[in-house]
Amino acid sequence: MVLGIYIKGIYAGELEKKGAQSYVFAYDEAYRTDSGLPALCLNMPKSQAVYESERLFPVFANMLAEGYNRRLQSRTMRIDENDDFALLAATAQYDTIGAITVKPIEENSVIDTLSDSKFEKTSTTKRLGQIIKARRKELGLTQNTLALLSQVGINTIVSIERGSKSPSIETLTKVTDVLGLEVKLEVKQ
Repeated sequence: MVLGIYIKGIYAGELEKKGAQSYVFAYDEAYRTDSGLPALCLNMPKSQAVYESERLFPVFANMLAEGYNRRLQSRTMRIDENDDFALLAATAQYDTIGAITVKPIEENSVIDTLSDSKFEKTSTTKRLGQIIKARRKELGLTQNTLALLSQVGINTIVSIERGSKSPSIETLTKVTDVLGLEVKLEVKQ
């Protein structure tokens, strides 16, 4: 999984976990060359484009909960307590202390997913539910965790995934934001 890193809401680069214990952070070229934008942290200046480490970089590790709160988050989200990267992906999207937020980057667009043949023979509501369920599972989230992170009721999540309920735009936006998905409306050609 690749995580998009945002500083004060501006896309700054990507963080990727490679193998069991290898991390790479790469600044976005446009962000790196803009002299008006700050570096991620003092020990990762914009003069270097790519940083590698055997441990999660301290700037990200320090965003994670510790002790009892970490154990509680891990149990609630069913994430290994020692998996810093998964915890970062699940918890650092919205209410972080400081200027940095983290969002999973989707390799395939929702449009590609919608045109996937396994989704073509169902209603739009069912397709939407299938996409949300597939992405949730891909991220290793439970329905309870998705409900908690998106601040949507668990019954709503279940209904959306089953395709038995068409969500409001507000609810859909909350859910897709957590999943790193984007909803687009386009004019038909």
